[in-house]
Amino acid sequence: AAAAALAVELAPLARPRPVHAAARRTLKILQWNHFVPGYDTWFDGTYVKEWGQRHDTEVIVDHVGIPALATRAAAEVSAQKGHDLFMFLSPPPVYEEQVIDHREIYEECQRKHGKPVELAIRSTLNPKTRKYFAFSDSFVPDPVNYRKDLWDEAGLKAPDSWDDVLAAGRRIKQSKDIPVGIGLSAELDTAMAMRTILYAYGGSVQDERGSLVLNSRNTLEAVKFVRALYHDAMTPEVLAWDPSSNNRAMLAGKLSLCLNAISITREGENKNLPVTPDIWLTQALRGPSKRICLEHVMDCYVIWKFAENIAGAKQFLADYIDNFRKGFVASEFYNFPCFTSTVPDLKALINDDAKAKPRDKYRVLGTLMEQATNVGYPAMPTLPSTRSSTPGCSTPCSPGRRPAMPRRRTPSAMPKPPAGRSLPNGDPGGWYERGHRRCANAPWLRLKPARSPSALMAATLSTTSTWPCAKASSWCCWARPAPARPPCCA
Repeated sequence: AAAAALAVELAPLARPRPVHAAARRTLKILQWNHFVPGYDTWFDGTYVKEWGQRHDTEVIVDHVGIPALATRAAAEVSAQKGHDLFMFLSPPPVYEEQVIDHREIYEECQRKHGKPVELAIRSTLNPKTRKYFAFSDSFVPDPVNYRKDLWDEAGLKAPDSWDDVLAAGRRIKQSKDIPVGIGLSAELDTAMAMRTILYAYGGSVQDERGSLVLNSRNTLEAVKFVRALYHDAMTPEVLAWDPSSNNRAMLAGKLSLCLNAISITREGENKNLPVTPDIWLTQALRGPSKRICLEHVMDCYVIWKFAENIAGAKQFLADYIDNFRKGFVASEFYNFPCFTSTVPDLKALINDDAKAKPRDKYRVLGTLMEQATNVGYPAMPTLPSTRSSTPGCSTPCSPGRRPAMPRRRTPSAMPKPPAGRSLPNGDPGGWYERGHRRCANAPWLRLKPARSPSALMAATLSTTSTWPCAKASSWCCWARPAPARPPCCA
């Protein structure tokens, strides 16, 4: 009896313990609420689920509106915790130090699908550090949306230039009280539209070498045009628009023309709105300088250095490119491929769409693929005028290059000016190109060739400095700060 009782007591210990399965991996993604809802339905409900099953991973996708992307990114970086994959709608070079180098993903995709479009490289590569601070799977063309019925009534051809928009917009507003709608507020669509006009007028924020050139006659002419367009053909509503305002106004029949992706016409088709057949699309408009446009959206995924599943995030992006044609179709031609071979029948699809009226309405998107340029044109978004830069150089300076602003020094670190020299109040000083009025008037620091032709020295400082910069003699220093090196650039 005693033995039997003991056996009963020990029985639970003798039973084999259950083996707990290893915890499933998790991949967390954050991206915007797509303007074509069918894309999110496919991405979240089909593609993500299938990918998660294949890779034994729980994929969590969070969506936010466009205005929340910047604040969420800043919060995640501040906390050093968040999503594994974070999607921006424009190049994010400001976070270069917080993200991995995405080169490996580009190389894997290029191995299978050929080279990406140049627009993708120019939007995600820092040419100085050679680091890919993001990975772009797609971009969105930005056609001109115009009311063909209103233009026909006015006896006008499809808009071909910005002058056409001003002349026709003025006439249609006077006769029909229907304005042009191009945003003039602090939002994404405005930023794209204003750059498009600036580029068409021959202006830009920076030149090919990254020098700041915004203050130019071409920029002034672009501003004058926008001012005339606003006063003669638009209404004050555009000063308070958000990214969806032009969509709503166009589909309500309240605009004669706007710049926008095809989300306007797709929404109209999907909701059978009566104005939709009258909304036609055309290519980039011609300005006094050139015919050009900015891409409407540049999808840029980043993988944070602090992501918990970096390997999974890399795999997800590479696999997504393999399946991009499905995404192109699900977006109803909104997301255009950065790896064009992934949609081999793209032209056939956009040339004959069953929903569109006429069926070839989206043919123009093929032309816009070649006309779209990047933020930061004609250089890249990472060059000095669009990011903070540090004086100094690692390769010879380019002749004629204007300097980046030097780092400020504390007052105690600033050398005293030579006798008889003084700076006006508030003058920050700095390095300037030879020939600049400050160099001509008072070159505090003159540069002399050093013994080696590949190095130069500062002869008038209390301590000399040498730089491996063959063109440093093209700079002089009119400065309190007196940087350690001239601001050479790669």
